[in-house]
Amino acid sequence: MHIVGFLAVLGLVGSVSACTDFVFAIDTGADDQISRNGLARRRDLAVKTVQALELGSGPHRAALVVYGQKHLKPNVAVNFEDALGSEAFIAKIRSEIDGVSKAPNATENIVAESLGSSDAVDVITRQVVPRRRMGAPVVVLFFTDGRIRPNETTKLEAVTEKLGKKHYVRVFAVNPENVISPERLAMLEALTNGETNAIITAKNGQPNVENDVKTALKPFLSCEQFTKSRTLRRKPNTMARASVAPTTETPLTKVPLFARTNRLRNFGTSATTLRTQPTTTLRTTTQRAFTGKPGCLVDLIFLLDFSGGAIDKREKYLNLAADIIRSIPLGEFNYQIAFVRYSGPRRTDTVFHLKKHYDAEAAIAEMAASPPMGGTTRTGAAMLDAYREYDAKYGGRSKASKVMLVMTDGYSQDDPVDASAKLHQERVKVLAVAFDDSLVPPDVDQLKAIATEPKNAFLEQDIPKLKQQFTLPNNCRS
Repeated sequence: MHIVGFLAVLGLVGSVSACTDFVFAIDTGADDQISRNGLARRRDLAVKTVQALELGSGPHRAALVVYGQKHLKPNVAVNFEDALGSEAFIAKIRSEIDGVSKAPNATENIVAESLGSSDAVDVITRQVVPRRRMGAPVVVLFFTDGRIRPNETTKLEAVTEKLGKKHYVRVFAVNPENVISPERLAMLEALTNGETNAIITAKNGQPNVENDVKTALKPFLSCEQFTKSRTLRRKPNTMARASVAPTTETPLTKVPLFARTNRLRNFGTSATTLRTQPTTTLRTTTQRAFTGKPGCLVDLIFLLDFSGGAIDKREKYLNLAADIIRSIPLGEFNYQIAFVRYSGPRRTDTVFHLKKHYDAEAAIAEMAASPPMGGTTRTGAAMLDAYREYDAKYGGRSKASKVMLVMTDGYSQDDPVDASAKLHQERVKVLAVAFDDSLVPPDVDQLKAIATEPKNAFLEQDIPKLKQQFTLPNNCRS
């Protein structure tokens, strides 16, 4: 069995605060007997997965979307509110797949004329996800062999990026076939919006893919709070800062996933480049209204590591953030706060911008509702992404002090040195904090690299000193 980033998928075990809504999206494309056999395997794997969910008698709900045949538009065969039990849902899967197999000309020129995964993602985003229960995470499972339809790549990347911006959605791509081309791997990566550790495959011909699907879903099968991950991320083989080559700057436009097929020939490896954006100096001689007392305006960004390796720290991160938020004055002329969570490549998510919350408890509640992301860790890239939150269009104030508090264990797969230098150049004060872990102690060297000054790196025993960093002069509270 080959599961890309399997440890990272296991690392999803963590805090799940609401019962899950599952979406089963089954690609029914089949243009010959071999691919029809593959469709049967996808059907059977979906059935075995449903059997682990205890629908009906349990707390979870499921929706079913079938797609991929030329005579069949992506079809929401079952939606969440239908609340089917496991047996009824399984019967629906069988009837939909068997109906496709028996359709006239079902195996003739299917791929060339069929509606593909991009259409399915669009349907899920518009017709299924909005029907989730309030506060519930949504897990989307694509059962597909990874084949791409003609002229589909641009739309697929656009719709998966849109779905990926919904912080409560987690997408897995499941391929039960044991032979997968680089092009099909690129398709699976596109479905997961670039998160390769969410791809589960039967590569190498092993027979237990269904067990690995169940393992990946395990964090979402309980509505209870988990406080400790069962699996810890391995330390990187080397963390020597001097050996890391400088990261080259690239334009802000992303590289299309399908342009990186050659990289997928060495599946499971990745590289991240840090991105920067030009700065603009604003000059004005216009007399303005009162904009706050000097030294009292602070734009504070909480940047939290929600990757698989730090998932057992999530509650500690959120509790510390809550303590800080409750201790500071929020307002137009005091602190403004934003919350950004992150994990791996292209996985930086702004939960709320500056200026949205002037009520501490409302901000804390929205932060607490954000589920873990899983996957790898790219702290440097996330810092540069989060820096954009200081832009005026997101509520940033030109006269405000800029502070970014990064909470992570210090084991990033990219080097944050360049990102930290960029933020220091832009007069952003970066603070870094890590919590104790007896099995995998924080990487203090990387914490110091993240912070704009070594003294701004804090461990758990230093948290009282960290909190003092947010104390404003007495006149700011008057």
